[in-house]
Amino acid sequence: MGIGFVGVGALPLKSGSRTCVSRRTRRSPMMMAQGGGDANKPFGMFGQMGKIMDAYKKAQEFTKETKIMQEELAATELEGTARDGLVKVVMTGNQVPLSVEVSEELLGEGSEAVSEACTEAFKEAHRISVAHMQTNLSNLTASFGLPANIGEGPGAPPGGPQ
Repeated sequence: MGIGFVGVGALPLKSGSRTCVSRRTRRSPMMMAQGGGDANKPFGMFGQMGKIMDAYKKAQEFTKETKIMQEELAATELEGTARDGLVKVVMTGNQVPLSVEVSEELLGEGSEAVSEACTEAFKEAHRISVAHMQTNLSNLTASFGLPANIGEGPGAPPGGPQ
């Protein structure tokens, strides 16, 4: 009877049987921690844990600051006007319309004039609101060392605020 090695254990073999040897290798805990076998960097992967934790804390802080910014935008009122102030539209900093005021003077000019002026005032209020939001977002991302154009994703006007 002979002895064959399978993995890391030794098993007795019956006489006449073929020897099976596993080709798999075991990685030592040191190799796994280093991502290789570099003896100059003990606990290599574990040394990265500090960086990972810092990134996690930074992400939590960014999330907290983003929520604060959203609350501030919701509380901010921005105004767009048309026809020298005959129409006023008020929107929040996150583009929620709050009010529309149309002067009596403009009402006397007919529905088409009112419609055009309201559309113009809405567009201006929206433009101002988007620009305000993008400025706040750019300031927030810059304070965290992120790219300033992060707010120019899907849904944002091409080329920034119009």
